[in-house]
Amino acid sequence: MPQRSGQRIFGLLAQALAERYLVERKRWRILGCNIRAGRAEIDVVGKAPDGSLRAVEVKGARGVLNPDGSVRRLPAVLPVEHLSRDQLARIARALRQWRSTVAVQGNDWGVDVCLVIVDEQARRARVEHLERLLEGRWGRW
Repeated sequence: MPQRSGQRIFGLLAQALAERYLVERKRWRILGCNIRAGRAEIDVVGKAPDGSLRAVEVKGARGVLNPDGSVRRLPAVLPVEHLSRDQLARIARALRQWRSTVAVQGNDWGVDVCLVIVDEQARRARVEHLERLLEGRWGRW
């Protein structure tokens, strides 16, 4: 059980770093986190400066970063490599279901991924934001 607890804590750290990045660097407004809709969970839902509603899947990985923040070493397989088009579509459906329960303005939507690389030894992290892996307009799914 301790390993699961450690993985959960690491996941929460990665999510907090992704949220901070989206707010501070990308100027997003976070609307919700860990939202369950049907069988899917959306890690982060936010409104981008362009007005689009975005669901973000956060994936964390342990790595080694150089002092300038560039990546020196990554795991052999990154967590984003396990994401399938079906999973992204499930997140998009969950976003649509969630949107039907709240009042949110805007017609455009997207599904993004944030890869958070954490160097625990150096106590540094790097966030890579992959935008609009799926996208559309409400009413045209």
